[in-house]
Amino acid sequence: MEKQVSKKPTPKQRQNMQFSEDRFELLEIIHEMISDELERRGIANTNNADDTKKSCLPIIEQSPRSSLKDTMCEKLISLLLSRHPQK
Repeated sequence: MEKQVSKKPTPKQRQNMQFSEDRFELLEIIHEMISDELERRGIANTNNADDTKKSCLPIIEQSPRSSLKDTMCEKLISLLLSRHPQK
């Protein structure tokens, strides 16, 4: 005999779905915040992240710690611009 499959999610599945939805919502909020900041800085109008980085970010000698932060920020900007090109 075949086991009947219940269409109703278990409490654990509901909890996991809610957790995922909450995280997705937070990611959308973060994306909007970053997009707003890029627009404010005038970076959002270009599709080429390399040109944006060269034209908008000053070259300053920095400590290794702040350099890592800047590198991560540049990678995040590059990722966002490559995934969501402006129309």
